Amino acid sequence: MTARNAFEVKRGGTLTREKFLLDEIRMVATLRESGISDEDIIRRAADDNIFQYPTTREAAGMARACLHRLDALDRPELVRLLVAGSGSFDQAAQVNLYAIARAYRLMREFLEEEVAMRYRTLDFELTAADVNSFFTRIRARDEEVASWSEATFTKLRGVLRGSLVKAGLMRSVSSSELIPFAIDPVLEEAMAANGDFDILPAFNCMHVDACDSRSDR
Repeated sequence: MTARNAFEVKRGGTLTREKFLLDEIRMVATLRESGISDEDIIRRAADDNIFQYPTTREAAGMARACLHRLDALDRPELVRLLVAGSGSFDQAAQVNLYAIARAYRLMREFLEEEVAMRYRTLDFELTAADVNSFFTRIRARDEEVASWSEATFTKLRGVLRGSLVKAGLMRSVSSSELIPFAIDPVLEEAMAANGDFDILPAFNCMHVDACDSRSDR
């Protein structure tokens, strides 16, 4: 079994409520790195309101989602970049976007089919119509996605674009402009080591052969 298939890859409908969760995953990564068990992290999320939500009704679920993303990374060096006081905000944001892509097939397909293609061809415009076309294609080839409600699609459009903004790939949710940015070198090497060459261009990494050679060291 490959590392990529060693955990559950979710379809992605739950992203409507889970969203980017950068602050939350940094807290969870910090607790896990300090030796706190997953069960205690989930308990603290609900009982101690570590995320400082107005209510704790969804806190345990958000903690589980963060733990799932950490498992999906399959790279301790990336988890360390999420730990508070270790990686920078920009590093953590890029790593979190990659974690979402590893944990949710919908995000992976979006990055590969829409974002990677544009960075690869130097076409830095990603419009609302492009996102709509993406969902039309996904609906046509996936019965589960086709069963989702229009309300779910509306929320997911916002989540996908919002995730690009929060990871530093897009200026704002109302913008259609992708930003040429520099991928963090630790993330680049980890993605190559995981064999994720299909989405490396979505992180503005075009020299895949160089990444591949480094992953063999």
